[in-house]
Amino acid sequence: MPLIIEHNRYPISCLNQEVQKNLTKIQNSLKKHNQFQIFVKVLLEITVESNFADQGALRDIIVAFNNLRVELVDSLNQITADEAQAVTDFNAQVVQLNQEHAEFQRAVVVKNAEIEANATKIEQTLDLIDELDADLATLNGQLQAENDDFAFATDVYNSTVAEYNKEINAANQALELLNQPRFQDYVKSQLKGA
Repeated sequence: MPLIIEHNRYPISCLNQEVQKNLTKIQNSLKKHNQFQIFVKVLLEITVESNFADQGALRDIIVAFNNLRVELVDSLNQITADEAQAVTDFNAQVVQLNQEHAEFQRAVVVKNAEIEANATKIEQTLDLIDELDADLATLNGQLQAENDDFAFATDVYNSTVAEYNKEINAANQALELLNQPRFQDYVKSQLKGA
């Protein structure tokens, strides 16, 4: 509520009462504001001491109060504008942080999917390794069986060859014996006498 008092509209006695009433109202409303309370108190004391007799001083006081009101309104407007700007900045920061949070959430979802995919790949790889280990064990068993069979077959072959070699040696000895002239003579003599 602006404190503009026009002293030309009212008689001095009404003006004094109106000014006194407004000054009391101002003093009560400014009790919260310590820095202005002293200023208002001094002005009120000057006004009351002069009993509103000096209209020039009263006008100066009214102008001072009006100037104070304008400064307070300007200050309040600036504070309100600063607060509105701070709210706008805060809201913009909240929007930005929400966007960053959403981006981080998306990144977390992607990374979790990658982790899950990697875990699945690792599990599949471990299963494949187990399967390949089992196949390797089977193949090693088959190879060992084939090696054992080969060793047995080799032993049989070597034994057979050794037997054949003995028989061949015996046959060669027998052939040599048969090819000796004495044996041939003996056979001929036995055949003639029979």
